[in-house]
Amino acid sequence: MQLTSNKIAKRNLIVLCFLLFESVIVLGGCASPKLVVCEKRVRFAEPNKIEFNDNEKLLLCGDVSKESWTEIPPAQAEYMLRDLLKQRGYYSPNFSYRNDMLTVDPGPLKRVSSLTFKGEPTGFSDVKIRNVLGAALTSSALNQVEDFTTSRLKNMGFACPDVKIRASDVSGAINVTIKTGAPYFFSDPVVAESLGLYPRTMRRFDAFQIHDPYHYEWLKLSSNRAENDGIVVSSQFDLKCPNPTLVQHLMGGDRHLLTVGAGISTEEFPIVELTLKSVRLSDLGTNLQTSLHLSQRIQKLNAIFTDYVFKNAPRVDFAPTFTVDHDTEPSYSFTQFQTVVPLEYRADTQSEAWLFSLGPAINRQYSVDYASLIPESYFSLVGHINLMAHQYELYETDPRGGSTEDLNIQIISNQISATPLAFVYRFTGSNLLQLNAVEPPQWILGFRYGLATTVSEQRPESRWRPKSARFRTKRTRAGYRWSNDQCFFKL
Repeated sequence: MQLTSNKIAKRNLIVLCFLLFESVIVLGGCASPKLVVCEKRVRFAEPNKIEFNDNEKLLLCGDVSKESWTEIPPAQAEYMLRDLLKQRGYYSPNFSYRNDMLTVDPGPLKRVSSLTFKGEPTGFSDVKIRNVLGAALTSSALNQVEDFTTSRLKNMGFACPDVKIRASDVSGAINVTIKTGAPYFFSDPVVAESLGLYPRTMRRFDAFQIHDPYHYEWLKLSSNRAENDGIVVSSQFDLKCPNPTLVQHLMGGDRHLLTVGAGISTEEFPIVELTLKSVRLSDLGTNLQTSLHLSQRIQKLNAIFTDYVFKNAPRVDFAPTFTVDHDTEPSYSFTQFQTVVPLEYRADTQSEAWLFSLGPAINRQYSVDYASLIPESYFSLVGHINLMAHQYELYETDPRGGSTEDLNIQIISNQISATPLAFVYRFTGSNLLQLNAVEPPQWILGFRYGLATTVSEQRPESRWRPKSARFRTKRTRAGYRWSNDQCFFKL
């Protein structure tokens, strides 16, 4: 007998009221081995752990609160049981009637004995599916195989694959037949709802380039970026087959969003954070975000105005940022006012995202050491480069692999001068390695690393330095010790 995933799926069960007559059915199935599910109605021949949910028990046992559903005919109960047992991998049940009781022997549990693919493209088998071989032969197992196959093909450049699955309830074998269809290359998406935005505005969030090989996950990443930015509350890509046309559907939502959060950390207790973001301030997607961080040790106000000024270069923006930062340490307190005006550019390759940022900054800081007040003003040039793998970004909350690296460079001087006082370099990174190529992922090794240094003739304890130019190395009763360098590696 050959089964498809649709045939194994749940069927609509119809109860014919005119078949009602007096009978008793006994069944079992709980977390621990039992015989009875419906008292004096249905029973298993031997104790087992087959479970039925409340709705299924109503179909088997009836409902005393409804007169027309009080008694379930044995024939109807047997029909329902066959279907419910098949959904759990029991394909050869035996039924018997005695003293108005229905007794069922579910028979052996059929498990998946083999999984074979036919017509798969080169490289398809580089990733294996797990938790299928040896599992019960059910609709869930077939759906898992179908989802894995379809997703794998769509991430290999085939936008419209044809996948057919056959399973045998005799041998337990699953056979998958694949027709990949022609490979698809990304085309310029058609935006169905403009929301008053310039046609190319949404392209800044794309995790793909036109004419790149199709990769379904990068569409999900593109939608996530747009939703996380707040410019829309929903972004969905629709690819119509058999002649693929990429269409993007948008839902705008409110232009102003207030977020409130609270928490604790090992160094700050309690923590309260407030964020107000206003989006779609122009047809290019200009936005303004103001955030406030409050704790016993740190208070920080940050405002960022992101202005996209080039219509045909949606990945270029100016992001003027104003920050007020107050930090209370054991031996002194520190307050800093900073204004940064960076020019930012974002780019994507087939598997990575780049961020380049460069701009001037003006800083005013106050360090209070007991009774003395030490104000300092300085000018700096701030550069930032970030490289992040698409896989790392997409599965940030469900790690699967990929890496991210950050490089920050700051050149500090008292005024706009060709003679800087210090060069600050910071490099940090995180890397996730999937140890075995299986789906879903099983073993992930992750580690973080970093290196920071300040090149200057000034001593690390000098109060003129901003926090970004010195690093804490050890906490003592008198406060923190400071250093020109910092290095770490953590698994």
